[in-house]
Amino acid sequence: MDACGCALRDPASPHALFFSENAVALETALHQRLSRKRVNLVNPRREFFYAAPAEVKDLLVALGDDHVVEYNDTAEAVEWRASDLGRHRATARRNRACSRTPRPCCRPS
Repeated sequence: MDACGCALRDPASPHALFFSENAVALETALHQRLSRKRVNLVNPRREFFYAAPAEVKDLLVALGDDHVVEYNDTAEAVEWRASDLGRHRATARRNRACSRTPRPCCRPS
């Protein structure tokens, strides 16, 4: 949801596709309404917010229901899901390795 397309380094799977004659004004309005949910309170140029996709959809509709072209509750997020699966597998491997490692006795002498 960035009008200039510069906030995300990696490809993102969108939850919503929307149209606006004035995307900058719409983005500004969304940011104002989400300002209390800002992730980075130190650098306002970091435009990330704690907001569910459905909440953003509701804001878009409230700002003018002609904005929302397409909406998905669950984004495809292929790279994120593959990374998440890899993290879970790595954690499981570490947990199995730790369970086989003998631990020193912790009882006082």
